Amino acid sequence: MGWPRKIFNTKDFMLTPESKLSHVLGPSRNELRRLRVTHLTEGVDWIVEKRRVVWTLSGVEKIRALLTLPPDQTASDPAGAVAMVLPEAVELLVFNPRLTNKKMILCYRPGTDPLRHENLLRVRVRSNENFVRFVHGKPMVIKARHIQADMYELAGQCPRRKGWTSPND
Repeated sequence: MGWPRKIFNTKDFMLTPESKLSHVLGPSRNELRRLRVTHLTEGVDWIVEKRRVVWTLSGVEKIRALLTLPPDQTASDPAGAVAMVLPEAVELLVFNPRLTNKKMILCYRPGTDPLRHENLLRVRVRSNENFVRFVHGKPMVIKARHIQADMYELAGQCPRRKGWTSPND
């Protein structure tokens, strides 16, 4: 769905969510679940935290050995298995904030013609209710990260009020 963002830090070790681990290592979640139940120990290699399975560093290394993957090269980074670089956020201009899907808006890049269909980009947002097309006569500017093809996701928070943009942007 999105990019891995959270790595849970508890007292003695780092924890990695199983859903993110399956994206990075390759096998499906069902395959990881089968290997976890048959070969690994609960409480040492994995635990259930807030109703989801998270893996410890030792569990990640054991699953790499079971899958015959090379050991993690970044030993100093305990979450090296899920460390991914987020794409750079780009500025987009809002074209149509009122779609049927309340979690999507249409945007375009500055300098392109928004009336041409191929220039329109879909941006996933939490809620499109406070996005507007124009703010004081100028198009509303947002920052978004590229996900795939013409799909982006909002980088930062949604506007608190109609047309409001964060002063930190």
